[in-house]
Amino acid sequence: MPPNFKDQNEYFYHGGWTPEMDNLLLTSILREKQMHSFEGTVIPVEFLYEAEATIEEETGVRVNRDDVYNRLQFLEHRYRSFKGLVDHAGTRWDKPSNKVFASEKTWTAILKNSEFIGAYTVDGEPEFKQMQMLFSGDGLKQNKNQEVITISDTTVEDVEIDKTNRLGKVHVRGQSSSATLNPSNRFDEVGNISDRESSNGKQVASCASSSPNAWRHRPYE
Repeated sequence: MPPNFKDQNEYFYHGGWTPEMDNLLLTSILREKQMHSFEGTVIPVEFLYEAEATIEEETGVRVNRDDVYNRLQFLEHRYRSFKGLVDHAGTRWDKPSNKVFASEKTWTAILKNSEFIGAYTVDGEPEFKQMQMLFSGDGLKQNKNQEVITISDTTVEDVEIDKTNRLGKVHVRGQSSSATLNPSNRFDEVGNISDRESSNGKQVASCASSSPNAWRHRPYE
């Protein structure tokens, strides 16, 4: 049995976010991507606004685009962390029960590298199926001349992330600001903000590094 860690909810839900809101966010983005035939990990900005509206309509909780954007980063952090866990030698994921089994020695070694993996010592990732559909795409495709957010190795415009918040609370700044990323999320070493244009002249922003190894040099965080 793995060592006792905090309840999974203590790792996942801060700043007013709930399991229902995570499910609504993922469901909304996937639905919009399917309706508009967006493939890979491309997320048009319009889809973030749609997710924002869906969450408010269904839960009564008001969020903004930056809240949605940063929650998507955290959800991808969870996806990469859990995938790294179940791919680790010596672990076994029982999908029907959504539990991960490993020897105490294996758990100890994994948890030494990433405390966040403690979230999965009792139950697995509750949204893994939807996360996999959203975050594991191999190709990127941009359609309909829309502004997009791309999960790739670039930067994001006019956003600074507060390092004190594990969810990466966003503060929108002026044109000259820079982005400081939460050490707990995988979008490491992004550096200063810069603008770039897509091939069709529309603004393109990006959420993340595409490399799962960019977790502050820790394999599971």
